Amino acid sequence: GHYGFFNLNEAKLEVKEYWSLRNIKNTNKIIEKNKIYDEIFNEIEKSVELTLTSDVPVMIALSSGIDSSLIASIIKKRNISAITIGYGTNKKNDELENARKFCNKNNIKFNGIKIKTEEFVNFFPELIKKSVEPIADPALYIYYRINHEASKLGFKVLINGNGADEIFYGYDDYNNLITTNNLIKKYTFLRKFKNKKSENIKKIIF
Repeated sequence: GHYGFFNLNEAKLEVKEYWSLRNIKNTNKIIEKNKIYDEIFNEIEKSVELTLTSDVPVMIALSSGIDSSLIASIIKKRNISAITIGYGTNKKNDELENARKFCNKNNIKFNGIKIKTEEFVNFFPELIKKSVEPIADPALYIYYRINHEASKLGFKVLINGNGADEIFYGYDDYNNLITTNNLIKKYTFLRKFKNKKSENIKKIIF
């Protein structure tokens, strides 16, 4: 990991390293699995608590993914509210109902917003104007809309989750990859299909 410091007077960029895998000592120490889980959760909990420093009410942008669900489960004791965007007719990617069930189970006040395709299309020119820089991500409208709706509900601070899916195998593709690799090890004739989608390989077996 590095950070950069740019001196405006001298037009000079200084890059400094603050973390490196090379500096991690390998102790070959065997640590119990449960202890590892506890340490990871404690670090996540401390990180989440730091983000809650605010003099106004905080809301969480909740999906049905690992990121925001984990954060919500940690801070639910603070009597928080959650907001989720739904996609109307696109049921495959609509996380509204899963988020609602999660909130009901954890006694979190739930706010669900459904958006339509025409809303995105009609607002697109204005969205470009409001963007500080070009962002080639269709989720940009979702980010804008969820912040806008939270503000209308009286919340000026919105917490969201990012990165946990990459670390904790939150995406279906990761689980499919693990399944595929296990199948390839067991059934050697599948090696020739390795570059194909894992779903296709699973269909061959099952």
